[in-house]
Amino acid sequence: MEDKREMDVNPVRPVTASRNTEETTVPAAASVRAAIEAWQNETAPGEERTMVAARLLGCQENSEAVIQIHAPVTTLPALLPPSLTDLVLDGCTALRDIGHLPVGLKRLSVVGCTSLEAISTPLPEGISGIFICHCPALARIEGELPPQLHRMVYVNGCTALNEAQREFLSFPVDKHGRSSLSRAELQADIRHFSANRHEYESEAERNFSQCGFICGDLHGLNLSKVNMSHSDFRRANLTEVTLTHAAVKESDFTSATLTDAVLDFSNLDQSNFAGATLTGVSLYETSIDGVNFTDANLERAQMGGASFDESYPVVTGARFKNAVLCPGMSLKGAVLGTADNSPPPNTSLIRLADAWLPVPEEWDREALELFLDKANRPELFLLNTIDSMGDQYAGEKVRTAERLVRTLQFSGVDVSCVGLYLMETLGKPDYHTSPLIQEWLVPLSDAFYSSNIDVVNSPGYRFGSTGLTYLMAEYFVRHPEKMQSHNGAFIKTMLQGMYDQEVSFPDLSLICQEIYTDCYLTTDAVALYTRQDDFGKMDGSGEPDWESKDAFNWVLLSSPEENSVMMVSDNSLSKMLEPDFYTHWRSFFLYRDGELQEASGYQLDHLFNDVFPVFRKAYQSFCSAHEFGRILDILLPEGEVKEQFRTAALSGASDVKMVDDDSQLKLGEIFEPYLDDWLLQEGHIQQITDCYELQEVSGSEKAETFFCLGAAFCRYSSSAVFGTEWESPQILRGYASGLLEEAHRQHPALFAAADFTPEERMGDIRGRLRGGDGGHFTCTAVLSDILVEHAEKNFPQRLATLYPMAWR
Repeated sequence: MEDKREMDVNPVRPVTASRNTEETTVPAAASVRAAIEAWQNETAPGEERTMVAARLLGCQENSEAVIQIHAPVTTLPALLPPSLTDLVLDGCTALRDIGHLPVGLKRLSVVGCTSLEAISTPLPEGISGIFICHCPALARIEGELPPQLHRMVYVNGCTALNEAQREFLSFPVDKHGRSSLSRAELQADIRHFSANRHEYESEAERNFSQCGFICGDLHGLNLSKVNMSHSDFRRANLTEVTLTHAAVKESDFTSATLTDAVLDFSNLDQSNFAGATLTGVSLYETSIDGVNFTDANLERAQMGGASFDESYPVVTGARFKNAVLCPGMSLKGAVLGTADNSPPPNTSLIRLADAWLPVPEEWDREALELFLDKANRPELFLLNTIDSMGDQYAGEKVRTAERLVRTLQFSGVDVSCVGLYLMETLGKPDYHTSPLIQEWLVPLSDAFYSSNIDVVNSPGYRFGSTGLTYLMAEYFVRHPEKMQSHNGAFIKTMLQGMYDQEVSFPDLSLICQEIYTDCYLTTDAVALYTRQDDFGKMDGSGEPDWESKDAFNWVLLSSPEENSVMMVSDNSLSKMLEPDFYTHWRSFFLYRDGELQEASGYQLDHLFNDVFPVFRKAYQSFCSAHEFGRILDILLPEGEVKEQFRTAALSGASDVKMVDDDSQLKLGEIFEPYLDDWLLQEGHIQQITDCYELQEVSGSEKAETFFCLGAAFCRYSSSAVFGTEWESPQILRGYASGLLEEAHRQHPALFAAADFTPEERMGDIRGRLRGGDGGHFTCTAVLSDILVEHAEKNFPQRLATLYPMAWR
């Protein structure tokens, strides 16, 4: 039977080893010292025992627990310090036998001892881990092997070990991997692995994930197809390593050396190469999503075939001299130098500072859509790489863009399919210094805007970039007749160019002011109104007052058949194009046939939907939110909560979430008085009826109103507004349920659908809102979409006036 006694390492008491018949005692200190000194005096030619002996005596004197021996010794002392619990023999290539092990030893590591033939002493009973790597001459280990070694064992490359012991000590690499191995053990193991590759390797054999190779030497190893993810290569030497088709995700290569390493077809996503040397590294078809190259040296790196998906590689402080860059990558923070006279590695490259940027050998539609289609292939957008260069490289940014334009000009390809993205970038002020680029953009922007001017003129359209706004302004200068025929597009362009912080810059603001003042206000159709007393500086000079945003500087023209003109201030114009609940819709002067109109002389619906359609989408959105807002006036007192509900109705979403206990309690105090369990209180039903003037309408019309309001409060409870992905304000679900129950009571047929009877549809809605054990999908974002889709098919006009436009 196995001896269960606890091992006692008191030097004066014997300890019985249950696997042997003889007693093992802890030797006295004098005996250990004598054995070490005697061993030192027996030094054979070529051995280095003096330093090892001194280290052993130090362990003895200081009762140290760990020692590592790396020396060409043929034997070990007959006795070792009994304090040792961890013995590492690393690369003792001349060692033939281990004849003694301290009785308290817990861990034995023997790595690369190529001459070791035997461990001729039994392993201590209390040993908990044994690691023997690449000792090909080791034939036996004396005595029985402790059963606990099954839990912490690694024996590899010991081909001469007798079969029974080799099977007992077989390492379950498929279960445990190599993460528990020391650096020396890993080093020996990975070298043996590299030197003995074969075509039938298992995934377990190739698994080096979560391993520590800190300061390791992997120079020149063949590590193709290995899994080295989540491993630590800090300060390691991977020069000329072959690491193709490998998984190396989320690993740390800080300050490592990978000169001329080949990492083709591998996955390096989210790995850290900060301060690493990657000169000449090959990254063909390598995934570098979110890789950190901060302060790395990527001189001569071949990144042309690398790729990323969601996150740009970080290159702050990185150097790319004569490197081939990854198309589409950002160079934000990169250190770029002056190009030398080195020839390009191949012909399909253009210079970008001291680096190289790949371009297609032949530009055709497929190449354009691959490298210049920002919407569909943003990760390969060449202009992003050029445009991301820092401000200190402004001149080189323009020169690189010119080189790209010349390749397009030389090819003769029609770039109109990607014209929007070329204009968006090359229309920025950075490139205005280049006559080549600006001249090339003229026919491109003329063709684009001539084809899309109606889209730009449509209600709600706005530019999203400085480049497009600038080129649109220049387009109107070349085509002044468009200022009147597409007056909405012109006014929006001028307004954005002057004031929109997302697209405006000082020069563009001045350009737009000059165009508006000198080219537009002087036309016959407009000049008459600039002489009105209320225009601009209000002195009859016809000059706008750009110092005041309350000055009536803007003159808008209707279609010729309407023959109307609106004079409005900066503030009012901006508010009417992007309204909120406090927008005033009559803060302007309106002229018809040259005559000033009284406020009672026109209807706002007609004015903003038909006469000046530039406001149509904003006005409809405001109106729908405003009519919907009647129920908010019933439910909510003035204050923070009401403002949050109003803001959400106008914006389409909310950063404010109301799922915490305090928020739910506050909502409960507001909404519970209007509910009777899952139904509305009768008094509240009457409030809604009066508010929306439903007293004399049919049951179906009443039902439509309650249905649309129910869909809206369903949306309020969803993750898009006040809920989260996993939680929603319960009282809002209850209130939405009450509204929908009333709609069903008023007119059940309203709920009829192709695949559901009214009762089946209402039952499904109840289950989604109330939850329970019915197996219903309770996401209110999905339910609100279902309700809106049903309303759009069956009563779209009522939905348009009651359901916030921003949510559709």
